[in-house]
Amino acid sequence: RRPGFRREDTMLAVTTLSFDIAALEIFLPLFCGGRVVIADAEETIDMERLKARIVGAGVTVVQTTPARWRMLLAAGWPEASFRIWCGAEALPADLAAELLDHGELWNLYGPTEATIWATIHRVSLIEEGKIVPIGRPIANMEVFILDERLRPVPVGVPGEICIAGPGLARGYLNRPDLTAEKFVSLPLLGGKRVYRTGDLGRRRHDGTLEFLGRRDDQVKFRGHRIELGEIAANLEAHPAVRHCAVTMRGKHPGEEHLVAFYTSPSPPPDPEELRRFLGERLPDYMVPGFFVHLEALPLNPSGKVDKGALARIEVERPTKTFVAPRTPIETRIAEIWQEVLDIERVGVFDDFFALGGHSLLATRILARLRETFGADLPLRALFECRTVAGLAEAITARSANASMLPPITPIPREGELPLSFAQQRLWFIEELQPGNVKSTIPGLVRIRGPLDVDLLRESLRDLCQRQESLRTAFGARGGRPFQRVVPEVEVPLDSVDLSEEADPDRVLHADAERRVAHPFDLSKPPLFRVTLYRLGPAEHVLLLVMHHIVSDGWSIEIFFRETTLLYAARIRGESTHLPPLTVQYIDHAYWQRRWMQGEVLQEQLGYWKRQLAGAPPALDLPTDRPRPPIQTFSGATETKDLPPALTEALKALAARRGATLFMLLLAAFKVLLSRLAGQED
Repeated sequence: RRPGFRREDTMLAVTTLSFDIAALEIFLPLFCGGRVVIADAEETIDMERLKARIVGAGVTVVQTTPARWRMLLAAGWPEASFRIWCGAEALPADLAAELLDHGELWNLYGPTEATIWATIHRVSLIEEGKIVPIGRPIANMEVFILDERLRPVPVGVPGEICIAGPGLARGYLNRPDLTAEKFVSLPLLGGKRVYRTGDLGRRRHDGTLEFLGRRDDQVKFRGHRIELGEIAANLEAHPAVRHCAVTMRGKHPGEEHLVAFYTSPSPPPDPEELRRFLGERLPDYMVPGFFVHLEALPLNPSGKVDKGALARIEVERPTKTFVAPRTPIETRIAEIWQEVLDIERVGVFDDFFALGGHSLLATRILARLRETFGADLPLRALFECRTVAGLAEAITARSANASMLPPITPIPREGELPLSFAQQRLWFIEELQPGNVKSTIPGLVRIRGPLDVDLLRESLRDLCQRQESLRTAFGARGGRPFQRVVPEVEVPLDSVDLSEEADPDRVLHADAERRVAHPFDLSKPPLFRVTLYRLGPAEHVLLLVMHHIVSDGWSIEIFFRETTLLYAARIRGESTHLPPLTVQYIDHAYWQRRWMQGEVLQEQLGYWKRQLAGAPPALDLPTDRPRPPIQTFSGATETKDLPPALTEALKALAARRGATLFMLLLAAFKVLLSRLAGQED
């Protein structure tokens, strides 16, 4: 019925028989009494021959990918009053506008597991800067947008596209594990059986759906989860960009950078223009460091962008006119940049962030500068002095006006070693309020795919041997706290099977809350616990609970990243290639105690006493009931959905200010508290 096929129509079949679309191309015309013309292998790749076949055979309907439609248009395809069916990839707005001049345009969406199509959309209007919708479900099919816990998300919020209906496949042949992972029954939807596509989408206010890319394109970058497809979709909104694909590159964790490959009419836009364009629409961490212009994006045999071919393309780093280092300090800074950024050469006026730098690499740069020059530079120094020349001036000024820091060096592990100031504060709180869980840090990670629990346990044991903080015990003698590293610890990994539970999420969170509420004994390492919840043959949730005295937000990232690398090495039967740790936290604690004494300590104390002079003991908020006499630290969650237009405006404001959305919202929240309390401090 929609998009419709008549007896007088002729369809051109261009898809290889190994793809599901071939079944539609061949059998739909025959079922309707129409004609099908099958293109040969040469015609599918030679657009001149394909164009001639379309005209010569009187073809009225063609379904193919956006990439092949672009090639047909480039070949001078003159047809009008034609029915154009476009699928298998996102349809860029500029291509849709061009195709509308050639006939009736339909945007189609559907994975093989849902039997070819699941949604359709008749394209009649192209909104500038907007994504072309994939429409609404076809008859007898349903589409849901769900979050990671398979709950429906609000209108305008991205989530996973999940499909239900009689068109679903039974499963994967001889793959019960993958079938159980992808085809699931949802209690929240009345037990409906749905297929988890792995695609990201969102529902518009008019009910139509937008395709945002693959969940496989979701990457962890600079501590943020980002969608590469969202970056590509925004870049394709630029009037001079025709097609785009975004990838993440990097040899080691923490050294990744984003690369945008794009095609455009001649001449291509300047990368700085594209960077500014995206900066007005996306947070700074989602703006690629590199923009690579191509004559055409590489395609695989099915007409989709070939990500493997993109990975093999050499990327040249953008540089201004090269100016070599002029002083010994500039030379050493440039060498450090080259090593950390993996660049052959750096000029003294090259911008750190334009070279692919970001905040995580900035911390590594500053650590190396401290080791080399003894200069205690704050992180903001690299944001303010973004060039080698600027940093050299800052280091020279520090050398003249401030005390230089001694280097951090390894110390012997014998005996009772001092705590850092931060650790001593946490130890004091523990002594003051034994059994409290204020300093407990929990984290949940969902794991999809097969999992070997024994190898996970071995990987955690490897991590404990590598990271001394995970083998550290705390005690006191004569009222003075100390820490010591023990030779080895038993890995605290519990397994809980929830696969038979009717509501596994509810049971999981109740059990997790109980485990988080269980206090640690600082004298008995390890000061972390791991619980693995089994939800199905190929789905688990890992709960990590750590004490703050051996961890923080940064080190939890390291915990998960290195566990993943160690586990991957054990799965392959290889030794891991993690770089050796020259110093550990206990070395930092000793260094801090040695440095922070005498005049340095008095200077630091004086500064903070002046800063905190007259600070209020509490925020005097107007409340509807008296504060309890004893603080409980019990919190709650309040959820508010912001309209999409407001969300986009906030993102744009944050981008203009060089801030993240989190920073902007936190600032707004603090302004609200200030007005409610009538306080500025």
